[in-house]
Amino acid sequence: MDPIEILMNEHGLIRSYLDNLNKAVVKLENGEKPPRAFFEKAVAFSREFADKFHHFKEEHLMFVRLAAKKRGAVDAQIDALRYQHERGRELVTQIEGSLAGYGEYRPVAPNDSPEGKARNRRVDIVILDPDIALMEPVCDISALENPK
Repeated sequence: MDPIEILMNEHGLIRSYLDNLNKAVVKLENGEKPPRAFFEKAVAFSREFADKFHHFKEEHLMFVRLAAKKRGAVDAQIDALRYQHERGRELVTQIEGSLAGYGEYRPVAPNDSPEGKARNRRVDIVILDPDIALMEPVCDISALENPK
């Protein structure tokens, strides 16, 4: 398998991860509460696989070589990809920060009013690719439905 095929396969895993996050968003919008462990694992996947493993190869190897090879012809596209990676990191940091008050055991406000309930719903997940829901998931979504 050549390096481009490897990166493309890794993109498939990341798309499945995003698809599962999208399913969690739908559950949240429907008043359901995916388990906190799901979001903890999502943050870990993003940090350990997407950033340290996949994005590292893209940003420090592929983008550098591509920029040198194309001599500025694809700089705008590379900048856009770097921006997407950085924005993804920011969103993961927001999800991680929201976990401190996520769930019935650690709310940040009383749940006896609509305002308090709204303050306790702080996990915002933004899917950057609107077609991501069309991708085949690699991971089993049953973890959302049957927490252990």
